[in-house]
Amino acid sequence: MLAESHGIYLDIVGLASFRPGDDPAWYVDLSEQERWAVQATFWATIAETLADRPGVFAFNLMNEPVVAGQRLERGEWVHPVEIEGLHYVEFINLDSVGRDRSDIAVAWIRQMTRAIRARDSQTLITVGLFPLLGSPAGSGFAPSRIAAEVDYISVHLYPEAGRVYDALKLLEAYDVGLPLVIEEVFPLNNRVDDFGNFLRGSRKTADGWLTFYWGEPLETLRERDEPLARLVVGAMEAFEELKP
Repeated sequence: MLAESHGIYLDIVGLASFRPGDDPAWYVDLSEQERWAVQATFWATIAETLADRPGVFAFNLMNEPVVAGQRLERGEWVHPVEIEGLHYVEFINLDSVGRDRSDIAVAWIRQMTRAIRARDSQTLITVGLFPLLGSPAGSGFAPSRIAAEVDYISVHLYPEAGRVYDALKLLEAYDVGLPLVIEEVFPLNNRVDDFGNFLRGSRKTADGWLTFYWGEPLETLRERDEPLARLVVGAMEAFEELKP
């Protein structure tokens, strides 16, 4: 594996429908029970293929899953909010049918985990959590409820400009007795200095940090005199300097 040859450990994220138009009709039209079964088959295949590979750090069951509290129309699995045509939030159900949302989240995690553990007993398992509507429980995946089902808590946080303290307080809500990894963080909505302050402050709570590498080395980015390039350079330099 290429990653192993470079000493890189992979956080493998599955099942995300970033471009819903690319999903085949048969997958979109499945019922909840059928869709979960297909998703479990996906993870079983991944686990069987990658079991015992030293370059695999963890399996992230899905990027920012949400339990629907209200009934959705058939096939509406992907949250309508998009960023430049990409969708990052996905529903695991279309109708709660009177079930508790956290119970649905736990049942889904257990089905995916069983599929993995039947073939891989060691690789860490997590879920990429996002504080929907600013609440740790807003997605239905309340950290305290899923703590018994995963090996560590993963959270995606993008502090707002001038609101580093608020982001740090929000982070504390994910500290539920498991290792806590900030799986996504970047100065998307703030300045690089706020980004640095958040990284420093989060050391009291978090146990690990992942950020983005956009495929271009710093030397190349520094030659491009444009706002986005400067932002990425600043973020990467802060991350490297602070070594969170």
